[in-house]
Amino acid sequence: MGKTRKRLTSIVATLAVTSSLFVGSFSTNASAATVSTNNESTYASEKAATKADSIKDGVILHAWNWSFNSIKENMKEIADAGYTSIQTSPAQACRKGSGWNNADKTNTNSNPSWYWLYQPTYFTLGNEYLGTAAEFKAMCTEAHKYGVKIIVDVVANHLADGANASNADATLYNEARKSPRINHWNVRSEVTQGCCIGMPDINTASSSSQKIIGDYLVECLNAGADGFRFDAAKSIELPASEEGNNPSSDFWPNIINRVKSVKSDAFIYGEVLQGDEPGTNFNNYTKYMSVTASTYGWHLRSAVGYEMWQEEKNGVDVLGCNGNNGKVDPHTDTLATTQYAAGNGETPGSITNDKLVGWVESHDLYANAGATRGMTQIQREMAWAMLAGRAKIVPLFFNRPTDRSFGDNPMNPQGEAYNTMGQRGSDDFASKNVMAVNLFHNAMASEGEKISSINNDKVFKIERGNKGILLTNVGGSTSISTSTSLPNGTYENQAASGGTFTVSNGTLTGNMEGSSIAVLYVGATSGGGSTGGGGSTGGGGSTGGGGSTVISGAASAYFVKPSGWGTPNAYVYTESGSSVTKLNGEWPGKAMKDEGNGVYSYTLPEGTSSALIIFNDGSNQIPGAQQSGYAITSSKSMKYENGTWSETVVDTSLKVKEITTDLQSPQSTDTDIKITANASGQGTIQYKFTVTKGSTSETLSSFSTKNTVTWTPSEAGTYTIKVEAKNDKGETAELTKQFVIKTGDVDSDAPVIKSIKANKTAPQPKNSSITFTVNAIGGENVGNGLLFYKFFVTEPNGKEQVVQYYSRKNTYTLKATKEGTYKVRVEVQNADNTTVSKEMSYEIATVVTPTELTLNSFTSSKSSPQQLGTSIVLSADAEGGTGSLTYKYYVKFNGSTTTLSTTTSNTYTWKPTKAGTYTVYVDVTDEDGNKVSDNFSYTIKSNEADNLVINSFTASKQSPQVSGTQVKLTAKATGTGTLQYKFLIKDAAGNWAVLRDYGTSNTYTWTTKATGNKTLYVDVKDSNGQVTRKSMNYVVNANLVQDTDSKISYTGTWKVATSTKHSGGTCKYASSTATATYKFTGTGIKLIASKSSDKGIAKVTVDSKVYYIDLYSASAKDQSVAFSLSGLTSGTHTIKVEWTGLKNNSSKGTTITLDAFEIIK
Repeated sequence: MGKTRKRLTSIVATLAVTSSLFVGSFSTNASAATVSTNNESTYASEKAATKADSIKDGVILHAWNWSFNSIKENMKEIADAGYTSIQTSPAQACRKGSGWNNADKTNTNSNPSWYWLYQPTYFTLGNEYLGTAAEFKAMCTEAHKYGVKIIVDVVANHLADGANASNADATLYNEARKSPRINHWNVRSEVTQGCCIGMPDINTASSSSQKIIGDYLVECLNAGADGFRFDAAKSIELPASEEGNNPSSDFWPNIINRVKSVKSDAFIYGEVLQGDEPGTNFNNYTKYMSVTASTYGWHLRSAVGYEMWQEEKNGVDVLGCNGNNGKVDPHTDTLATTQYAAGNGETPGSITNDKLVGWVESHDLYANAGATRGMTQIQREMAWAMLAGRAKIVPLFFNRPTDRSFGDNPMNPQGEAYNTMGQRGSDDFASKNVMAVNLFHNAMASEGEKISSINNDKVFKIERGNKGILLTNVGGSTSISTSTSLPNGTYENQAASGGTFTVSNGTLTGNMEGSSIAVLYVGATSGGGSTGGGGSTGGGGSTGGGGSTVISGAASAYFVKPSGWGTPNAYVYTESGSSVTKLNGEWPGKAMKDEGNGVYSYTLPEGTSSALIIFNDGSNQIPGAQQSGYAITSSKSMKYENGTWSETVVDTSLKVKEITTDLQSPQSTDTDIKITANASGQGTIQYKFTVTKGSTSETLSSFSTKNTVTWTPSEAGTYTIKVEAKNDKGETAELTKQFVIKTGDVDSDAPVIKSIKANKTAPQPKNSSITFTVNAIGGENVGNGLLFYKFFVTEPNGKEQVVQYYSRKNTYTLKATKEGTYKVRVEVQNADNTTVSKEMSYEIATVVTPTELTLNSFTSSKSSPQQLGTSIVLSADAEGGTGSLTYKYYVKFNGSTTTLSTTTSNTYTWKPTKAGTYTVYVDVTDEDGNKVSDNFSYTIKSNEADNLVINSFTASKQSPQVSGTQVKLTAKATGTGTLQYKFLIKDAAGNWAVLRDYGTSNTYTWTTKATGNKTLYVDVKDSNGQVTRKSMNYVVNANLVQDTDSKISYTGTWKVATSTKHSGGTCKYASSTATATYKFTGTGIKLIASKSSDKGIAKVTVDSKVYYIDLYSASAKDQSVAFSLSGLTSGTHTIKVEWTGLKNNSSKGTTITLDAFEIIK
């Protein structure tokens, strides 16, 4: 639920401080990559080139108001359209319509049901508009099949408008602020402590509120969610370090840590809008999450000729514009001029692109006042191209509920804006233009960008390295002639307008229709870019250039890298006439060896008959395109430097060129420091490593061909590291390096990995379990001061995989199933994502198997409880013993033992057939008969409906009761798992109190206290977290005199009826001559009696005044006020009740009753 304020006419003024989205014509060079030769046009979601690795690299579809089932049913189309993640509407329990109990899915201008989704009542997964928790989980499962991630919109700032403890979570409501409303959005304390649009503001500083919200987020993650968008995040306070003198709390670090502990790579962003500073505190939120580039969205809309906004007047959202109904001259200069260069992340008020989520249109802009409804489809597509074509920012496409037009007057949009809640929206999300841009964004994930405005500021140009270019023409038809880094060739426009563009010698030419998009990139071309550098030779035309040279030795080419180049490659080929032979693979060839000081070398293989060489870094090349490569001979080493290709004398004597360490000096004691030596020379080189402190030397490694060693200093001091080298030609060389070791940990903002240790000394036998522990320091002064660990394992076959994603856990246990050398690598990341890594090798060899049989663990694939019919994998981790091991799986249930399987497999899939609690066992036996066992308890639930129902809620004594009476409250309910009961009370003034918090007992003994009308409640919660409520009304009266009171004087025959229906549990009745007399002090009195079809007429005398009271009723009425008299003078009075023997004609008897007197003071 956002709030967008009026923007100033001056574009410069609005963006005095903003983000790196607004960078001028700058270039960010990504690592050089091989130019693709694939000319196939690809749209399919399964094509690797168009899929992003993470949410931050891809494109988000905002499936606004889509039900979980609708998303699931359309998953393939969503994935094919290039979306790598989907944002759902809020999935938590919410207000059910304007009347609270009618979740009408009709969604119209006059009845906008979407609004209820942003008014939460409980933090449990599932609601009547989008679907159940089970449907959410099924949606996530389907999404993950297509590599699509799920982002859940979360409302954690406020409760529903009109919420109270009877229709929403009582804990959250009781702690919530009910006033004041936010009136000044530039006042930080109001933004975080006021009520958003008047809704109760959750006390997010409360640990109980944080736990309730955190539990819900974990529930979503366990069901398959991959990230969260926090609605109204700007209204939830930051920690004190970010808030200054304003209210603060630990909500964000606690909530984010809770999420990361379950899913370390979860994507988190918040609705923190640009502007309204200092009320928004925009910059500081980026220390905890990504934020929204709302101002950039404004400039995108302006660029396509649309300037409308919504603003609040007298509490109502209205539309505003700069005149001419919001229509302006389209222009792209403001998207690329230098006024946005402050967005480099260094200038105060600027945020880097990778911390931003951007959109052209949001649900608030579309729905609240219709500020963006006047945009046409092509306007939105052009703005989308200028957003999603950019690097680093995460673009979010808002799917409109309908594809209808709203007229030509944006100030007064016409027509119905919505469709039924839960339905799929319009087809705009999968248009050819949007799809082409999405696939371009994903394919360019690793590329830098250069942006500019061309053709009289009517065409926005986005260059992505040497891989792609995206042009957006907001003006009329135009011709394009502009510089480019794309390889030569012909490129087919992937966008809807089609057509081809040509690249020749660094110039792109073509034609664009008015209001159109051109999407061009390598891998989606038609006949272009196939040579990677120009021409079929990989470097130039068909001429021989330097002629043919016989090379019988191992000639070397040296290259002095020009300024601005990346790591150079050498592309080597020969040619004879029109025939070309590539000697070292496809373009761009092989990477050259770094010789230091900007010099790189490449040695040709022996036996090459003739060769030409082109140097390139994927973007640049020497000689240039359409030129032949340089010739190289066997007798001379050649060098390129400053435009000159010439013979060079190469010193081949043995040298130790440098000593490097993976950690910089100084470091603390007991830190593992990897030392690497770089030597050059002929023959086989061997290395010796020593360290010296004072007069003490230690040899770390004697001479060997291994050029690395790990050193773990135990004492502080200044050390000299010495590397000695020798070769088989008898040459020697050495080099030294100083390194300081300190006592205590080194203060560092970046993480420092001191060591990786294994709990078992290598080598170990196959199938061993080895635990690796990482000791890391640093990062205490960054963000939340936490470090996160990610583990990789490379198996002996060279296959590396992530085995444990980022988490706070600094250990990983490897089950080594293969013999050979494993490599365990860890990445450690601090709060601002600074990452370091370290690796260790571990040998698994053929070792004598220990004779002792050990069962390390016995686990199940799914935690208890589970539904009947669920498949559960039982896993036993055993080692040792003699020979092969045998596993016997069995269960005990209702006193009987059943063998499931006896097998050599350490896993078994169990599918229980009856509901109840089982004890699950495994016996592991070796060939010598040695046995180890383990077991655990497991509960299977029936497949009956999981509806939680309170069948009854009763009191042991019927209302009313006098103050001080003990009343036993009993609730009877049915539902899933162990039910918990919470008892509450509300008085006539609306004051709430918890009688007893959740517990498994379904009864509570309540002692009545304050008098008045009460409402008693019971909340029942099942094991799934579902909550339901039932209530009863009850009266507590301090001046109630029961029929058993000793001060009532009875004559004649009175009998006693006993029942909880009676006040105090008893009621007197008489069917013959009888009286009851009572003296009271007050100003009035009431007679409480039972009425029914056999009751007669009683005579009541107060002081000397006589009244006749008919106790007849066609239906039984207990605790009825049969007689009431007020207005007496304050003092002592006497009331007498007598049997008369009279009755009316309808009565079957003359019996009278007396249940109690109520004294009026």
